[in-house]
Amino acid sequence: MGHFYFVRHGQTVWNVENKICGAMDSPLTELGREQARKTGQMLRKKIDHGEIHIDEIMTSPLSRAFDTAVEISHVIGAPVRIEPRLVEQNFGRWEGTARDGSEFARAKENFADSYGGGESMMKTAQRIYNLIDDIEKEPEKTYLLVAHNGISRMIESYFRDMRNEEFAAFGIKNAEVREYKFEDSFPDYHTDYDLLCRQLKSLMQGVDSDTTILSNASALIYQTLQGINWAGVYISQGNELLLGPFQGKPACVRIPFGKGVCGTAAAEGETVLVENVHEFAGHIACDSDSRSEIVLPICKKGSLYGVLDIDSPFFRRFSTSDRDGLEQFAEILGEGLAEK
Repeated sequence: MGHFYFVRHGQTVWNVENKICGAMDSPLTELGREQARKTGQMLRKKIDHGEIHIDEIMTSPLSRAFDTAVEISHVIGAPVRIEPRLVEQNFGRWEGTARDGSEFARAKENFADSYGGGESMMKTAQRIYNLIDDIEKEPEKTYLLVAHNGISRMIESYFRDMRNEEFAAFGIKNAEVREYKFEDSFPDYHTDYDLLCRQLKSLMQGVDSDTTILSNASALIYQTLQGINWAGVYISQGNELLLGPFQGKPACVRIPFGKGVCGTAAAEGETVLVENVHEFAGHIACDSDSRSEIVLPICKKGSLYGVLDIDSPFFRRFSTSDRDGLEQFAEILGEGLAEK
């Protein structure tokens, strides 16, 4: 099975200053180095458990990626090789400007524009697509690619169709790991989360019953999102989660904090997106058809109320766009619930 892993570099000085780095360089912060080490430790654990294998690390020549690769290499023991094609896109006149600038956001939707002496999206995609094609020709080797947010956007677009707006907005966190498999084939799902959130608000209006709200929220998710096989809520009770309203096959009744995907999300208070549940240590299988899963904390006045759990029979069903939209959904849901 041909596949590879991708890691974005750790936090940089310009990340903290909210500046676009592009082909310019900015050193890792101490937090960035620590993020790289933690990613290495996570990979090392999976390697030791026989869940993954990495033969070689290929890295962008820019120091922020190279130093991240070296930190990871020290932990997992894989050799590091510089791959020039992994260098970040040159954003021309936008480099050094604010990353969240509205004009830059629109500029990223222009695929033939070189941004005044930079590199166009099309040319960047060409070198990245060529690199991925070369990797596919070596199915016996497993690579870890260490590069940049702009490169992650190109790689994601190689494996799935994306709207221009979605492509421009796509990104991953510092030191985040993603796996890409060449035989992956799944439908291209697009959900209007703004509409979904408006529908949720409408269903909650004038309702003071948590059971009613959670039941309708689960049904709304189950009927709206394509390619899912379970959607529901687990409610916090002491140090465990108790099954609440849901749609799908009968599920586990109680889940301790820290156990499985739901328990992990509850214990950490953060969204957990799992592209392949078979590679998640301690995964609790309620539906044998589930292949990927996303779990989002539901908070009420700053305290954990429970988690929203959604399963899919497809690997890598949930994108970062799904994560962002569902986090907004979970936030609205928490605000509309009665106090426990």
